[in-house]
Amino acid sequence: MLRPSAPRPFRSRLLFGSLAAALTATTLLSGCGGSAKAAAPVGPTLPPVLQGDPTQVVAAAAGRTVGSPNAGIAITVPVLQEGKLASVNGEGTADFPGSRLRLVVPNAEKAEERQFDRSLFVLLPEQAAPLLAGKKWVKLDLDQAKSASPDPFNLYAFDPKQLVTAVTAVTHGTVVGPEQVRGAATTHFTGTLDPSAVTSSGVDSTFAAQFAKATKGAATPVDVWLDDTGLVRKMSIQLPPPGAALTAGSNPIASVELYDFGTADVSFTQPPAAEVAGLDDLSGLSGHGD
Repeated sequence: MLRPSAPRPFRSRLLFGSLAAALTATTLLSGCGGSAKAAAPVGPTLPPVLQGDPTQVVAAAAGRTVGSPNAGIAITVPVLQEGKLASVNGEGTADFPGSRLRLVVPNAEKAEERQFDRSLFVLLPEQAAPLLAGKKWVKLDLDQAKSASPDPFNLYAFDPKQLVTAVTAVTHGTVVGPEQVRGAATTHFTGTLDPSAVTSSGVDSTFAAQFAKATKGAATPVDVWLDDTGLVRKMSIQLPPPGAALTAGSNPIASVELYDFGTADVSFTQPPAAEVAGLDDLSGLSGHGD
């Protein structure tokens, strides 16, 4: 999906929270004559929507988030670049109900992808157009991903909506405490994602397969930041590119930040059919699938 640099198609795919915490102290009266004694200060008070079993709170927040109309997205995904672990940043917007997504790589000229339900459009490098009769995009069917498919199929393990949906299957939730995300007050939670539970969490089958491949079926820790309205503002997870052989000590972190809920610009459209090539059309182009 997202690529580390243009002139290649970029690679992508896919957050959380906010809370204002106040420290309070109580005064207890005890002993003869009503002498006052100060009690030890209590911890931060969570807003009502974040109170209760942390596992249930995080799972509900993930469902609430993907049920919101739209949001701005900032995503960082790990990739292999010349055999070494690197990361790529993407920014864009998502229309959650419409299953629509647009991401660009800020530091790579014209690196862009657009997703419409199960169809993914990746902007091609300018030098490809003369070789493809002027076509500027390549269209990929996410339901046709195979085990040996080139990126961005493999990087579909980082689809933002699917990643947040997967968090509805979180277990072993705990509260870490208040933290800032993009200047907003949030509460940091941790938990665990088991690929077998993720499969039945509401994610699509392609994502479930890629997630299981990336994690090798192992339960994976996840960090989630929630705001005081119970929306995911950020999530991060150690998730290598599927099939990547990483050296010991590697730390491939994927993270997603969400913001501008309900006001993000999702007016982007599908590329014109006359400008869209198929995956087979790229078979003769050097660099495809790198």
